[in-house]
Amino acid sequence: MRPWFAQNLGTFRRHTPSQIAARLAYEQAARFGALKLQQRDSWEASAALLQDALAEGDASWHIFMEFDLLRLENAPMPFC
Repeated sequence: MRPWFAQNLGTFRRHTPSQIAARLAYEQAARFGALKLQQRDSWEASAALLQDALAEGDASWHIFMEFDLLRLENAPMPFC
C-alpha cells in the first residue's frame, strides 16, 4: 500500500496545513473524482494537530497520511 501523502517531519513542518490538505485533496480527486469540503477541512485540522504534537520530533521521522484500503468484500472468506 502506498500512502497518498508521505514526507519527512522536517518538510512536513515547513508546509502549511492548507498546503498539506490541498495535496491530499488532489490525491482524492484523482482516485474518486470528487472531494467533500468537510474532508479537506478535516485533513487541514489533522495536519495542524500533527505539526503541533510533533514540534519537537526528529526531522528525519516520516509522516504518512491516507492509504488505499484493500477491498475486503472481494477477498475470499475463510471458514472456521
